[in-house]
Amino acid sequence: MKQQINEIRRMQQLAGLIKENEAPKAITVKLTDKFIKGNELSKVNDNIQLFPNVYYNVGNTKVIQGKPVNIYFIMYRPDIQEIGFSYFEAPSNESFLKVANEQTVNDNKIKNIIDNVGGKWIPGGDSKFLNGFNVGETDDDGYYKITATK
Repeated sequence: MKQQINEIRRMQQLAGLIKENEAPKAITVKLTDKFIKGNELSKVNDNIQLFPNVYYNVGNTKVIQGKPVNIYFIMYRPDIQEIGFSYFEAPSNESFLKVANEQTVNDNKIKNIIDNVGGKWIPGGDSKFLNGFNVGETDDDGYYKITATK
C-alpha cells in the first residue's frame, strides 16, 4: 500500500500536480504506543488533524490528587518537516481542569494560561519525517504515524 501511495505521489510530481517537497496543508496523525507509554498518558486524543504552527492537545498523564499533571501538545511544522511537542505541567487539579479542555493553544494563550493558573510550559522534542509527510509514514522517533493528508 505504501509503495502504491509513493508511486501515485511520484506520478503526480512528474505531471506537475504537486511540487517535489510541497508539504500538505494539514496532516492527521495517530500517536504510537511508544509515545503514549513513554509519556505515561492516561487520556489520549487520537487521529488529530494538525494545521501548521498551532499546538494541539493530544492527552495527559493520570490525575492524582496532590501531584502535577502533564498535558501534552504537538505542533505540525511543515517548513522543517517535523512535529514538535511540549507539555504543560499543571501544579494542581484546579489548574489542570482549566487547561485540559483546551483543544489548541498558541503562544499568547500559553502565556495567559501560565499567568492565570500557574504551571510551566516545558519544551519537549522534535520528530522529523525524513521521507516527507506521506500517509503511512512514521517519524524518526517512532512517536507519530500519518493517517491522512490534506
